[in-house]
Parts: sequence; structure tokens; C-alpha cells
Amino acid sequence: MELFLGAVTETEESATGPGIGIEYKRHLSDRWSLGIEALELSTNEVSRDWAVVVPAYYRLVGGLSFKVGVGLEGSKSKPEDGGASETET
Repeated sequence: MELFLGAVTETEESATGPGIGIEYKRHLSDRWSLGIEALELSTNEVSRDWAVVVPAYYRLVGGLSFKVGVGLEGSKSKPEDGGASETET
């Protein structure tokens, strides 16, 4: 299990904010692993962003691995005109 603390950049909004994430990886064999990753961040333009990814890892040589995954991302945007906030997934 790994913990991430740092800065995350939202490229569409050109905003950077604090981020926290956690990852769990389960080794299935000498070469294959599956995991789950969750990330949350906060910026001025986006009140809350989150992402959940399920990656698969294939170990090539030594510590070098190939990683591919599918996931979902959601955000709750602050409206510019003071109206209701919008949620996107």
C-alpha cells in the first residue's frame, strides 16, 4: 500500500492544488499485478476532484513495469454566477 501527498494540476482549468491519494497493489504472479488507486484534490476553481483507477501491471525486467488501467473521474465545479454547483463524472 502506498500513500501520495503532493500537488496535482488540473490541466483544463489550469489550476494546481493539494492532492492526496492511496494505492493498493496485489501481486498475482511473478509478472502480473492488479491494483486500485484513489486520488482527491482541491483547487480554487474546482471544489473537489476525485479519480478511481484499476490498473494492471506487467513486470518487464527488474523493477521496470508496464502499467495500463481504466477509471472514473468526477468533479464538483463552483459556478461563476453564484448559482448551484455542477457535478461531472
